[in-house]
Amino acid sequence: MVPSSPSGVPGQRAGASTRRSSFPPTRTRTRPRPPEAEAKRLCASCPALAPCRDYALSAPEPYGTWGGMSETERRRYARQQRSAASMQ
Repeated sequence: MVPSSPSGVPGQRAGASTRRSSFPPTRTRTRPRPPEAEAKRLCASCPALAPCRDYALSAPEPYGTWGGMSETERRRYARQQRSAASMQ
């Protein structure tokens, strides 16, 4: 049998919080991510902008700036496309 702590939670250390802790993301980056504005500046001059954006919108790519669009912009675009398709 696992001993109870004073809080009554089995196996919990005395004084430990019963709230669940947040955990780091499972996907880690090896290099620092460039700021979004810098990434978009690089995308603007890239010859692969359109195919890159098409890929990110069809994948859907969840992280980073792809095809000149941020994660938030891609989610917003996808919502707008779904909304427009449902109105037809």
